[in-house]
Amino acid sequence: MELTQIKQASLQVYTDCNVTAFPLSCVSILNHYGLKLYSYTELGFKNPELYQICRKYSKDAFLYGSVICYNDEMSMERTRFTLMHELGHFILHTDDETAANQFASHLLAPRCIVEKSKLTNADDVSALFGISRKAAFFALDDVKSKGFERIPIDEKILEHFYSHDLQIYVYHVSECPICGSNIYNSIKDTCLQCKKLSIKSR
Repeated sequence: MELTQIKQASLQVYTDCNVTAFPLSCVSILNHYGLKLYSYTELGFKNPELYQICRKYSKDAFLYGSVICYNDEMSMERTRFTLMHELGHFILHTDDETAANQFASHLLAPRCIVEKSKLTNADDVSALFGISRKAAFFALDDVKSKGFERIPIDEKILEHFYSHDLQIYVYHVSECPICGSNIYNSIKDTCLQCKKLSIKSR
């Protein structure tokens, strides 16, 4: 499957689910598409026999119809990737594992947004997009090492995250714990104004 198709499918998810910032809410997206989630732990209590089958079938997760069963002993970042991988099978109507992996990777951290963020550290990319350091390295490698060039679908993805009210691209929003104002496109924990006041008071 071509990468352009995968990016188009990602944009469709952003549009359908009104995704306006990262890290995106995986559970909300799955709910939107009518997919039900069951952890392996839940299955262990409800149906031990099915639980054993699940564990033998996949250590991570699997999709059966509109049900996703997943291993809840994984890290949060790994779980997020796995859930979006299963969504990839559902959205793309494919059993292709590589395509599902690409879908999850590009949905969680679209390369045009990674580029726009100007982040160069895997830890920062991991924090902003809610992905593992390994996945962050892959995303950064796509943008930096391989010489990323935007194609029309990348421009459409960027356009989706453009705020006409603020006149900026918005890809991350957090709240300053001191004054409560919105912090846009930064993984810093306080806004610039409060940081300046904090420095002056020292």
